[in-house]
Amino acid sequence: MDSDNAVWLMGFGGPGRLEEVPPFLQSVLGGAPISEERRREVLKHYEAVGGVSPYCAQVERFRRLLEEELRRRQVFVPVLAGFRHSRPSFEDVFLTLRQKGVKRAVGIVLSPFRCEASFDRYLARVEEARRKTGAGDVEISYAPSFHRHPLFIEAHEAGANGHSPLRTYFLFSAHSVPLSMAGKSGYEEQFREAASLAARRLGLKHWGMAYQSRSGRPQDPWLGPLVQEVVRKLNKDEWDSVCVIPIGFLCDNVEIRYDLDIELKGLVEESGFNYVRTKTVVDHPRFVEMMGDDIFCNRLDQIPPTPF
Repeated sequence: MDSDNAVWLMGFGGPGRLEEVPPFLQSVLGGAPISEERRREVLKHYEAVGGVSPYCAQVERFRRLLEEELRRRQVFVPVLAGFRHSRPSFEDVFLTLRQKGVKRAVGIVLSPFRCEASFDRYLARVEEARRKTGAGDVEISYAPSFHRHPLFIEAHEAGANGHSPLRTYFLFSAHSVPLSMAGKSGYEEQFREAASLAARRLGLKHWGMAYQSRSGRPQDPWLGPLVQEVVRKLNKDEWDSVCVIPIGFLCDNVEIRYDLDIELKGLVEESGFNYVRTKTVVDHPRFVEMMGDDIFCNRLDQIPPTPF
C-alpha cells in the first residue's frame, strides 16, 4: 500500500473540558435551541465524571495502536481520526488528506451496530465536509460491519471472565434509538447477534439485553427495555452481582461514565447487588488486531466505495 492511501477513524467526539460542553451539545443538536434546564443537567453530568469526556483521548490511543499494528504488517499509511462534533473535524481530516496527497482512504465508523444515527449520518457528514473543502478527488471507502467478527466478540471476553456465572447476572447494553430508525436498519438484530455470540463464547446461561441513554421526546417510541427496567425485575435471592457489558459502545463517554457508572450503579446497589461494568474494547489487543486484518485495512483496493 503506497502513500496515496490512508485510514480514517470516524468518531462521534466529546468535550475535552467543561467549557466545551455547551458548544458540543449545540453541535449534537444541530443548532436547535437548548433550554437552560437541559444545559444545566448536561453540565451536571460532565461535572460528575470530572468535567471531560474520555472519548477523544481513547480514540487517539486507538489511532496510535492501529498505526503500529499496520506497520507491523508492513503497511505504512497514515491513520487519522476525525469527529462529527469535536476537533479534528471531518473538514480538518479532508484538509490533512489533501496536504498529504492522499487519493484513497478507508473510513472506519466507530460504531459496532449500524443505523441512521450510528452510520448513515457519518457518511452524510463526510460528504458535507468533502463539499466544503473541495476534496472531490479523495475517494472514501468504508470498512464492513464488524459486530459479529470473532475478534470483536473475543475482545469482550476478558472483562467478563472472573465473575461467577452462577451468582452474576450479565446484562449487555447498547444505546437506544427510535423504533422507526431501528426498523429500517436491523440495529436490534445486530445487537442481539453480537450479544448472543459473546454470551455463547463466555458460556453464559443467565444473561439479558437492554438499552440505555434514551433521549428524544417522551411520546416517541424507542427501543427497550431500558437497563433500569431489567435491574428492577431481578430477584435478590438469585443474584449477588450485575455485570454490565456495554457491547454497543467502543469507547467510554458520558453514557458509560455517568449513565452506567453513576446512575445505573446507584440503582444496582440500592437494589442489593454488586455493580460490575466491563471495559469498552477500543484499545483491546484483539480489537486492534481485527481492525488490522486484511479485510479492513490491508487491501484498500478490495473494499468498494460506499455510495451515498
